Amino acid sequence: MIVTLDKDSWVNNRQDITDTIFTDTCNLIIGSVESNVVDYVSSGVKAIAQNDGYITFSCESVPTVNLDVLILIDTSA
Repeated sequence: MIVTLDKDSWVNNRQDITDTIFTDTCNLIIGSVESNVVDYVSSGVKAIAQNDGYITFSCESVPTVNLDVLILIDTSA
């Protein structure tokens, strides 16, 4: 699954992505798509919380571009 972290949707250096597929028991592997790696890493973006229906991302500095993020979901847990 690819989601977009919108450059204008950061609030206090945090942003939530919502989807019913996210649960507090599924395992996630999260990273930037190749075209956004430099901006993703230089902004210090990382997932910091996961619960039923959402993932919260944080950043050290707000990105100046939208970031596409690849999320691999293992629901077998």
